[in-house]
Amino acid sequence: MFLIALAVAGCGSTSKPSVGATTGTSAGTPTRVTSIPPAGATTARFIAAADSICRALRSQQQPLNARAQALTQETASARAQLQALLQQSVVYARAADAKLQALPRPPGETAAIDKLLAGYDYEATEVSSFADILTKQEPEKQRSVLGSLERSTATDRALAKSLGLKVCAASSE
Repeated sequence: MFLIALAVAGCGSTSKPSVGATTGTSAGTPTRVTSIPPAGATTARFIAAADSICRALRSQQQPLNARAQALTQETASARAQLQALLQQSVVYARAADAKLQALPRPPGETAAIDKLLAGYDYEATEVSSFADILTKQEPEKQRSVLGSLERSTATDRALAKSLGLKVCAASSE
């Protein structure tokens, strides 16, 4: 669920967490998780925890979005500032995704969740690519990356919605 003045979305990468990683829950208290889902892994618990992670990500990205939207001039300095904001947004998204990866998956939802997290990884990679070419005068490449990113974002939002993830599926616009 990136936005950063570009209508970019997603939650991050698919880096695998280490066994015993700590993540936050919807109640905000740390919970020990392992790579083997506990017997109590339910869809409702997954949704609550995932939406909590996405909510926290949005809170981190809101100031970046505000700063990006304030960049109204098309100058080299403004592009460099936007590039830095995009890179920070990706850092936040990848950290959120590590938490999403650590969540126990409910039975029957693993394939869809894995597909969503792979989509988030692709989005983060696309945002990084866009940030890398932002300061170069390559408008065709920029348009191409943004078009691909918009399609990926729409696909991931629809998948998140189908899983019942309201916050993760919501547009940041």
